[in-house]
Amino acid sequence: MGFRKRMIAAFLAGAMVIGSAFSGAAATTSPTTGQQTTKTAKYPYTDKNTRDHDVMQVVSTVTSKSAAKVTAVKAVKGKTTKGISLRVARNSIGKTVPVTSVGNGKAGIFKSAKIVKVEIKSKKTVTINANAFKGSKIKTVNITTKIKFKKNAFKGTKVKNPVITITAKKAKYVTAAKGAFTGLNKKAKIKVKGMNKTQFKALQKKLKKAGFKGKIVKA
Repeated sequence: MGFRKRMIAAFLAGAMVIGSAFSGAAATTSPTTGQQTTKTAKYPYTDKNTRDHDVMQVVSTVTSKSAAKVTAVKAVKGKTTKGISLRVARNSIGKTVPVTSVGNGKAGIFKSAKIVKVEIKSKKTVTINANAFKGSKIKTVNITTKIKFKKNAFKGTKVKNPVITITAKKAKYVTAAKGAFTGLNKKAKIKVKGMNKTQFKALQKKLKKAGFKGKIVKA
C-alpha cells in the first residue's frame, strides 16, 4: 500500500505542475507596469456597461491600437427616453478613455434607440461624423467640449428642429464643414454659452457659413 500511495502522490504533483504551466501561459507581463495581465479583449471592443444618468445603455466602441487617440462610438441602444452622456468608453484592454468620435460616417448611432437627449462632454476634441444622427429622435443636444461637425452630421434625423447648446469660451473650439447641418430646418436653434460678444459673433458667422438656417442665440 505504501508504494501505491507514493505513486498516486507523484501523479498528483505532476498534474499540479502541468496545470500551473497552462495557467501561466494565459498571462503576459505588461511592458509598462511590469505586472501580469490576462489578455482577453479583442478589437473591436464592445462596452456593455456604460452607465450614465442612472440609465444602463449599450455603447459599442472601436478603439485603434493607439488606444488614447481614437474612441469611436458606433451605436447607442436603449428603450429609455431619458438622456445619455457620451463621455468615456473602454478600450480593447478595458481602460477608460475619452470619446473622440461619434458615428462611423455611414449609419446613425441612435437609430435603434428611443433616446431624445444627448450630452457630448469629453476631455478630447469630439468629431461628429456624417449620418451620426440619421434616423434618430434626438431633440436636445448639449455639447461641452471642442467639437467638429463633419458634412451631413445631421442628415436623416427625424427631428428637424433640435435645440443644440454649445458651451465654449472661443469660437475656434467649434468647427463645422459646409453642409454639416443639412437635414435641419429654420426652426432649429443653437444656444451658445460661455462666449463673450466678439467670440459669439465669430461663431455665429462660422455656423451660418456652414449652412445652419435656424436661430443662433447667446444664452
